[in-house]
Amino acid sequence: MDNVQYRYDQHGCAGGRQVKPHGRGQGAVGSRRETTLQACHGAPGWIGDEVLLTSNNPELLALDDVRVVPDADPGAGALNGLLTALTAARGSHVITAACDMPFVSRELFAYMLERTDRYDVVVPCPGGFYEPLHAIYARAALPAVQAALADGRKRMVSFFREVRVLLIDDAALKRFDPDGMAFFNINTPEDLIKAEQYLGKNA
Repeated sequence: MDNVQYRYDQHGCAGGRQVKPHGRGQGAVGSRRETTLQACHGAPGWIGDEVLLTSNNPELLALDDVRVVPDADPGAGALNGLLTALTAARGSHVITAACDMPFVSRELFAYMLERTDRYDVVVPCPGGFYEPLHAIYARAALPAVQAALADGRKRMVSFFREVRVLLIDDAALKRFDPDGMAFFNINTPEDLIKAEQYLGKNA
């Protein structure tokens, strides 16, 4: 972390309201004998000074060197999880990765970290679409997140107009994620098969 100005906390989101493969929750779907939660923890854990995991069911999760924080409002969605992480974080920024995204990019996160000094949110925007669960948030954005939730706005991007946002465009994304898999997430058995196939080709 010598080249990083701030202290960063990595935030993993485990939970959400989607139905996951075989009735299991996010982070419990196996991939090469490893849960997606473990895969995600192993990938970006080199960047943060501390790893936070927010979850609807914290009692079901256990990883070494991870501080598990229960969601402030269980089942209220990903923005509520971000609120929990920003509140619990000890550093100035939170690096966010969903635990069902096993191919999050270390190189892309490092590139994004270098651009946080003047922004409250640094978020990839492939094809014009936000990827807010592979993003970096300043704790300074906390009041805007709180205001959005108080107004009933629950989308992850609900507060973006109230803060300084830097979009990472396709040109940069292709440099650090040439296969376009950094934002791939496992929601169905078919997604799991695709992840296994990708791992097999890149073993």
